[in-house]
Amino acid sequence: MSATTRFPDILGNDWECKREPPLGKTECPNYNGIGPELLHATGEWMCRKCFKVIGQENSTDDEIQDDDAIDDENKEEVEIAYTAEGERNTDFTPEQALRVRILKTIDKIVANMNQLDQPFVMYMKKNEYEIASMVMNLSKDNVPGFEGERNIKPKVVSVTSHYMKRLPTSNAMRASKVKSNDIRKRKTVIDNMYRTDIGNPMAMNINNIGNQLGVPETIISLAIEEFEKTTPSNSEPKPLARAAAWLYLFAKKKNYKITKQEFDKISNLSRSALNRAIESYRNLPQS
Repeated sequence: MSATTRFPDILGNDWECKREPPLGKTECPNYNGIGPELLHATGEWMCRKCFKVIGQENSTDDEIQDDDAIDDENKEEVEIAYTAEGERNTDFTPEQALRVRILKTIDKIVANMNQLDQPFVMYMKKNEYEIASMVMNLSKDNVPGFEGERNIKPKVVSVTSHYMKRLPTSNAMRASKVKSNDIRKRKTVIDNMYRTDIGNPMAMNINNIGNQLGVPETIISLAIEEFEKTTPSNSEPKPLARAAAWLYLFAKKKNYKITKQEFDKISNLSRSALNRAIESYRNLPQS
């Protein structure tokens, strides 16, 4: 049988794209493209497009024993050191390197929780790229509980809990070595960012932006009503950008002509934040 990839020695003869949903042969670089990249520090083969680990170089018995000797207390520090070394051997930006760490952490959480809370880990795996984006944006904006690039595991579990509107089971959290109180606190922070009850600025922002741009009151009211009905999450932390993105997409849905350029009139709203929020709404996690 002929191989499905140019790299059968690395990926095997029956290669299938590991992304969810899988990419086609022209989009995935591991069929007939440039192929995976070797992370020299860890011996792992990684996809150059989605930064997912898809293979492992053969290790000696001594190397395996040395890896097993790493205790849980020092595990994250070792992983950070590996990442730093990996960056020196690749063309990764710091953002790409962080995304790789988050996706690898998700794989580990899924493995630990799989038999204890399958709905939770299936949701996490299905939406791993959106979850990773939210963790990165929350960390970038120094949202309380998400500052810096450490403690990735509880951040990932908290973001997933926010999307699912529940925590994983106690046994699942115990297996993944995260504390329920820690997860609950971080989840509450995110939940409060997306509240739509009285006193929350989301409806006010949608209304103010719509009025400044001359959007008909009917469109504005329906946009607010739809938002409060669905309470969609978004990985962009800036409330003004989320409100503008929601109004832009809702107006388009109602065939009201409006362009991104018009949103340049809104003070303190950057085009990059608007684009991120639009993209996040378009890629909302699927149940």
